[in-house]
Amino acid sequence: MKKFAYIALTMMLVFAACTKVETYPEAESRISFAVGSYMRQTKAESSFLGEFANAADAQFKSKAYMHGAGVSGTQDFFGTAGETITWNSTSAEWAPSHDYYWPKSSESYIDFVSWYDKKVVDPTLGYSYDEEGTKLASATMSWTDRTIVADDNILVADVAWRQQSNAQTYLKDGVTAGVPTLFRHYLSRVKVNVRSRYETDPSNANVTYEVILQNAKIEGLHHQGSLSLTNADDGTTRTNPWTAASGTDYLWTAGGTASDVNLVSSNTTVTTTDLAILEQRAFLPQALSNDVKLVFTYTVTSKSNNTVTSSESNIPATIVLNTIKNASDVAINGWLPNKSYTYTIVIDPINKEILLKPVVANDWDFSPDINVTVE
Repeated sequence: MKKFAYIALTMMLVFAACTKVETYPEAESRISFAVGSYMRQTKAESSFLGEFANAADAQFKSKAYMHGAGVSGTQDFFGTAGETITWNSTSAEWAPSHDYYWPKSSESYIDFVSWYDKKVVDPTLGYSYDEEGTKLASATMSWTDRTIVADDNILVADVAWRQQSNAQTYLKDGVTAGVPTLFRHYLSRVKVNVRSRYETDPSNANVTYEVILQNAKIEGLHHQGSLSLTNADDGTTRTNPWTAASGTDYLWTAGGTASDVNLVSSNTTVTTTDLAILEQRAFLPQALSNDVKLVFTYTVTSKSNNTVTSSESNIPATIVLNTIKNASDVAINGWLPNKSYTYTIVIDPINKEILLKPVVANDWDFSPDINVTVE
């Protein structure tokens, strides 16, 4: 243990000697992170990652660039590969793998670029500093031809520019202050439910209906895309959101060949209780073209006093997703980043009608702010 401490101290002294940037070795000057998420800025504990809190992957990556007094340009403070920042439930803080300290000089500062990619596909990072010109730094981050799978998750924090000490931006009782790290989700989430409108005829209690969903799929979706982000320093200490090069609300540029997502491949009984045929899953944010369709077939069997009176199978249904409208009578023609979409299919076995109730929520919070039924 003493040997490790000696090596760590030696490395810190060598680093300081090479860069000529002095740091505080005191514990109170140790760099930590105060983490929040968009629309949840008061939550600084690990719960910003939701299902990842206090789990093996309750961590994210951060790249730090130091501008030191008396040193030309910038330097990789966390090294070329950046650092893994991990939640420590014992000390209730986010911290790097070993201790780093803030620089002493008031003219020195550090810029922090942080992200989380569940599939550990690190983005390509870039950073520039015009020492003799505008003296404005710019950072870039990009994923190229990234394939998005069902349990994917990508978050990017606003850049923390010109930081000189642990801040209390997202401080919560019992949580250590640190680098203000505000995360935003960069994928969409979608869920599909199905249910029957009736199991018993409302006009005749002796007549019942059985609905069987034979198969279901969503056609025409893109699962691969590229994301290119840029961020500029305006010369003040602040956090700044990224701008996407795509110039669209989807942020990503869809690529690859569109393909289907199978929801049901064998006969499935549908009752008046919601059945999730697509659990909440990640999707590439994208425009929903006329080719993106929810396609399924089903069977309706009618019984009177438990005796089958009629049965019809292979009833086809196709719903073009971009024709579904929200409560403001505006079509939901795309899946945006940082939003979740829940589609509930309601099959009316009496009239052979399909009802669809789309729900849209921000920040992957499934408390609905839009709830509309469309025939």
